[in-house]
Amino acid sequence: MQIDDSQRYSGAVLAFLTVAALVVGVGWWVSAAPAGAPRPELGGSPVVGEESDWSPEAGSPPVTDGAGIVVLGESADNRLPQFAGTVRREVWGFDSDEWQRWAISTDSGARFLVQFVCVGNGVLEVRLGGVGPEGQRHRLSCGDTFESVDVTAAEDSMTVAFRRIGPGPLEAAVQIVAVP
Repeated sequence: MQIDDSQRYSGAVLAFLTVAALVVGVGWWVSAAPAGAPRPELGGSPVVGEESDWSPEAGSPPVTDGAGIVVLGESADNRLPQFAGTVRREVWGFDSDEWQRWAISTDSGARFLVQFVCVGNGVLEVRLGGVGPEGQRHRLSCGDTFESVDVTAAEDSMTVAFRRIGPGPLEAAVQIVAVP
């Protein structure tokens, strides 16, 4: 079976519309969440702001370009949103392909968002343990977007390991956010 250009175009349009619908749906879901929802006390790094805060300094509004597009800073830390339910957040500079690892205590069945971003040359590889029998593995090309992965803890601890893959130095920001 041969696929012509119109079928490829139709498939690309359908994929784009699907992604757009998911982004709008997630935005609605987050904005409709109750403001005073209790969050689990899990320890780790301190709360860094409210869910509506996008800037590195809690309490200040995001910087926009005048057309409503958020302007991101040059560091990986500025490209990762900050949430009140943040359990741990780390920013690392990589000059080699060595792994950085850390773990957090969890309750089995607890839900988290593991979010990561990188700037520089190369790819960020992230491996998650304690989230199922096989764990999870993700790769993200450095650029302007961040990745957000919804996971459920399968054990009493969760591990996060990340490293650079590629030729040049990069900076990565990784965080775990508790989902009520």
